[in-house]
Amino acid sequence: MAKRWLLIFSCGALVAAALSCGGSGDEGRRPAVLDPDRAAQETRTRLANRRPTPPPLPDDGPADGEPQEADPMEVVDLAKIDPTIRIDSRWAGSDNMLGRRAYAKNRCVLRRAAAERLARVQKRLKTQGLGLKVWEGYRPMWMQRYLWDTVGDPDLISHPSSGRRTHIRGIAVDVTLVDLQGRELAMPTGYCEFSKAEQMKHGAMKLPEEVLKNRKTLLDAMTAEGFEPYKNEWWHYNLPNWADFPLIPKDEWIGPAPGLLEK
Repeated sequence: MAKRWLLIFSCGALVAAALSCGGSGDEGRRPAVLDPDRAAQETRTRLANRRPTPPPLPDDGPADGEPQEADPMEVVDLAKIDPTIRIDSRWAGSDNMLGRRAYAKNRCVLRRAAAERLARVQKRLKTQGLGLKVWEGYRPMWMQRYLWDTVGDPDLISHPSSGRRTHIRGIAVDVTLVDLQGRELAMPTGYCEFSKAEQMKHGAMKLPEEVLKNRKTLLDAMTAEGFEPYKNEWWHYNLPNWADFPLIPKDEWIGPAPGLLEK
């Protein structure tokens, strides 16, 4: 009998020891059964969450697909910026102070800063049933030298090496107003009509009312978009910050008419 009780007591002790092996103090909790598939998935999740964030791209311009900011210094063809603006380059024909053709093409190029402002002027004038006609924009250095050598009058032509030379910088335009059919409106003088120097000035007031009204319409539209007038020529406007734009060195934008520069 004593041996039987000893055996029962020993088995009970072993069972009690097995139940207390967790050491957590949570009596009666069953030990967790390891699921290898679940453990692998949890490991992969932890590793994915620990992946470092890629470093930001350097701030060297917009990413692919984002619009590029236009360069105001870029030389552009005005006809591509606004094809509704009429271009009548007087140097591309014989109706000018030279009495002969000087430019190979009837073309107007400008710095983008000036061209886009001129397009806004055109949009403004359209609401009044009017538009712009451009007689000259950028003037190549070779043309400035040719005019100086040919005309030689400092009251009419700036020296190629001095002065503001706003046309050569690509930020000046010679313009007038036209109606929707392209007919020019009455203005103080003809283009470059230097025999009427006093009437050419913006301050000239002894002019017909219609002429004064048209001149003011052009003045208001141009200044509203940031151009400033040249006081001695009603048709000439340029950007006020002209010194910020260097002279354009590329003469190939506008070439000479055949035989013009031949001696």
